[in-house]
Amino acid sequence: MNLTPVPIGQAPYYNIDAASRRATVSDSCIDGYIDEAGTINRRGGLKLWQDLATGAPGQGVFYWHQMERLVVASGGRVWLVAQDGAATELTGATLASGNVTFADGNMIDGTPWLYTADGGYPVYTTGGALTRLTAASGAPATCNHIAWTQGRFLAAEAGTRKFYSTDTNPGTGDMDNAYFLASDNPLTAESRPDNLGYLGVSWEEILVWGSQGLEIWRDDSVFFSPVPGAFSPVGILAPYSVVEADNTVFALCLVDGGTKRAVISMQGRTPQVVSLPIERVLQGYETVDDAIAWLTKDSEYVITFPSAGETWCYDYRNKAWYQWSKWDGTQAERQEFLGRYGASAWGKTFMLSRVDGKIYEYDRATYQDDGETLATEFVTGWLGSGNVTRNNLLRLNLKRGQGDITGTEPIMRVRWRDNGNQEWKPAREVSLGKLGNREFKRDLWQCGSFRNRQLSFIITDNAQLALVSVESDAGKLKI
Repeated sequence: MNLTPVPIGQAPYYNIDAASRRATVSDSCIDGYIDEAGTINRRGGLKLWQDLATGAPGQGVFYWHQMERLVVASGGRVWLVAQDGAATELTGATLASGNVTFADGNMIDGTPWLYTADGGYPVYTTGGALTRLTAASGAPATCNHIAWTQGRFLAAEAGTRKFYSTDTNPGTGDMDNAYFLASDNPLTAESRPDNLGYLGVSWEEILVWGSQGLEIWRDDSVFFSPVPGAFSPVGILAPYSVVEADNTVFALCLVDGGTKRAVISMQGRTPQVVSLPIERVLQGYETVDDAIAWLTKDSEYVITFPSAGETWCYDYRNKAWYQWSKWDGTQAERQEFLGRYGASAWGKTFMLSRVDGKIYEYDRATYQDDGETLATEFVTGWLGSGNVTRNNLLRLNLKRGQGDITGTEPIMRVRWRDNGNQEWKPAREVSLGKLGNREFKRDLWQCGSFRNRQLSFIITDNAQLALVSVESDAGKLKI
């Protein structure tokens, strides 16, 4: 029997109406990813690593390199967490609710120093109790972003164009990490009449970002000053969406003269839009300024939209977008992804719970989220050959050695809908075999006739999925 490939494994594209009869390319990949070979896999699951028992959502997480500890904020409290999961709560100041940011540096003698910004005066620690600065320090009373460069800390003043730098304390003659009374303070973003949304450091350059554009500042050997001509007319939309990976900055911005929402990547000072596959989705959200983003060790930029209750993942090595969710088995529906905020350390990626004080390890060899179902689904675009086609055989080529970690045979469900109908036909169940099973083909017979067909592949069992390819005897199908 002559079989031809069914086009799967291409980068998903989400700019279609859910009720559309036809899509130009594949609809979606939810809680999965496509590797370099075009194989469809499950996304990493979340396994419990530590429970801080705060009963409150996470507020932020950061890897403190000098201390070799994760810094975790939850419920207004802060912990240092070691590689073995041992957590030490830092006493002293408590944090306000909401997002927090971190920056680490050191004292003149090399002692590690960490700042946390929560919207009030900055909070610092050298590894012991948390101390909140006061007005006497000269620091801004409403600091929401903080950064470190060239031996100085920089603190943004929320709701203004101003930011402040630490300086030499004349009382001691030494650079003082708690002294913001420099005569050149405050520094002011002046390219556009715009309040500062984000302040950070990348490539030893200071990113001074407002809703109308990005200024670049540098150490000018005396203090700091803007780089002439280094202005990008892309405004920051979500201050907590900015992250850096592989010398590239990602952020949710306003582009095209401030008319369109987009995720951009920026190498050097040139922004590039990377979110075309989810453009319609971004424009449709009512609120996006609360978006939060982080990176995984698997080259993924994860951005979650709390107001919309949706999370997206950009595989920036393979330039593909995927949707992440949490499966509710009781209601049989998708809910907001469980993780929020993330940081990588010790070759692993950790995420905080959006619900309570749990810390999860994100792991591609885990196929559940905190012990609950992870539902991976890949949906093709509408496929057809231009004529009514009879499909006797649909062959699934699966990676060898699959199976449930308990030794049982997990099931993948395959379903389809034809000719623009929105109702799916009853699913066919396909066994993925026991762990170590060498058989790797599964055939579905008597699959009916169609002019156009959309296929869906779903797995909810605690097992790996590696769908390498699909073949059909229905002739050369295309989207």
